[in-house]
Amino acid sequence: MVQADCMTAWNIRKELIEAGKHKVMEDLSLSALILTKHPKSAETFAHRKWLLEKIAKTCGAYTATLNDTVNIDLELQVCQGAADRYPNNYNAWTHRIWVVQTLAKEQLKVCHKELHTTQKWINTHVSDHSGFHYRQFLFLEISKYLKIIPQCRSQQLDNQNIPLEFDCASGCSEGCDDDCVLVKKNISKLTHYEKSREVLVQLLCREVNITTYLIEHYPGHEAVWYHRRSVVWSLMNNHNTVNRVQTTGSPTEEIKVKIQRMDTESEELIAKEKKFSQQFIDGSSNTWQAMLAERYMKWIDNLN
Repeated sequence: MVQADCMTAWNIRKELIEAGKHKVMEDLSLSALILTKHPKSAETFAHRKWLLEKIAKTCGAYTATLNDTVNIDLELQVCQGAADRYPNNYNAWTHRIWVVQTLAKEQLKVCHKELHTTQKWINTHVSDHSGFHYRQFLFLEISKYLKIIPQCRSQQLDNQNIPLEFDCASGCSEGCDDDCVLVKKNISKLTHYEKSREVLVQLLCREVNITTYLIEHYPGHEAVWYHRRSVVWSLMNNHNTVNRVQTTGSPTEEIKVKIQRMDTESEELIAKEKKFSQQFIDGSSNTWQAMLAERYMKWIDNLN
C-alpha cells in the first residue's frame, strides 16, 4: 500500500500465487484497493494484467468460464476509477484497451457500450487526452470488426451476418441534432459492405457533433480539437478506403457514380470544417481558442 511500484514485492506475490499460497482473486481485490491510493501505479496494473492472463490461461480465453470468473465490467470500472483519480492516466487507459482487446467476448457490443460510458466521462474531463485517445481506439476496433479496412472487398461481407444492437440515442450530448443519431431503421443485420460502412460513418458523424458541442461549451481545450482531427481524418480515410475497394478492376457506371458521390461528400466535409473553424478565428473572445482554430484550419488545408 505504501510502495505500489515496488516490482520486487509484486514478483514475490506472483511466486506465492504460483506456489498456491495466495489466491488470484484475492490479489485482484488487493490491487484494486491499491489503485484507489496509487491510481497511476504501472506495476500494479502490470500485476493485474498478469493475474488476468493467468485466469485466461486456466479457463481458456473467450470462454464462458472466463467471463464467469472475471467480471469485465468490474475491470473496466477499476480502470475508470483510476482515470478519475489521476488526470491523463496513461497506465489506466492502456490497461483498459488491453482488457477490451483481450478479454471482451462480444467485442462490438463492448466497444459500443464503452463509447456510451466514456461519452459521459469526456463531458466532465475535456482536457484529458488519454480519454479521447481511448475513444479513437474504440472507433478503430469497430472499423476492424465491420471489416472497414483497405484490404477488404465487399464480397467478404455478403455472406456474413453481423449482429448490430446499438442503442441509437445513447451517449449523445446536449445540443446534438437528429443527424448525429445512428438510425437503424429496417436494418437488423449487416449483410453488405455498404451497410457496415454506413454504421461507421454515422458513428463518426455523431462524434463530430459531440466535439462541436464540447468546443462551443468548453472553449480552449486542445484535447478536444485534436480529437476532432482524428475523427475527421477517419471519415476522410473511410471515403478513400471505399474508393480503393470500389475501383478494383474495371469500374462500372454505377460504381463511378458512387465514387463521384463520395468525392463530393469529402469536399463538403472539408468545406464544413473550414466554416466551423473560421467562426472561432473571427469571433472568439478566447485568444487560445482562436489559435487552436487557426491550427485546425491549417490542418484541414493540408487534407486537400
